[in-house]
Amino acid sequence: MTRSIPLLVAKAREDLRTAEDDLKLSHVNAAASRAYYAMFHVAQGLLASENLAFSKHSAVIAEYGRVFAKSARLDPVYHAQLQAAFERRGDADYDETVHTTPAEAQEVIGWAHEFIDAASDYLGPLAASDEA
Repeated sequence: MTRSIPLLVAKAREDLRTAEDDLKLSHVNAAASRAYYAMFHVAQGLLASENLAFSKHSAVIAEYGRVFAKSARLDPVYHAQLQAAFERRGDADYDETVHTTPAEAQEVIGWAHEFIDAASDYLGPLAASDEA
């Protein structure tokens, strides 16, 4: 299962770049959504390092919290931010009455940067891609 880890981390980094590009184009809902997906994919990579795999968002978030946040293997703040980003993604993608602000999108992008960096440090060589 470790083979998918670098691919998931690379996908997270691509999602993050897309979020930043979307924000520059004032596509704030898309930016918040893509930043969440960056966090989601890196959480999947972390879980893969434990031979765990889930596709359902709520399962990934819950299991990440159980394995990494409760044990403080990674700062529990990342779990709280992942949960908040998931909520913002839901609003941005599915609630036409909610309008994400540029500051909110930038906040989720910042969370994604920090989470990807922390996950990459934790995973070490497992996060490295041959494409990098």
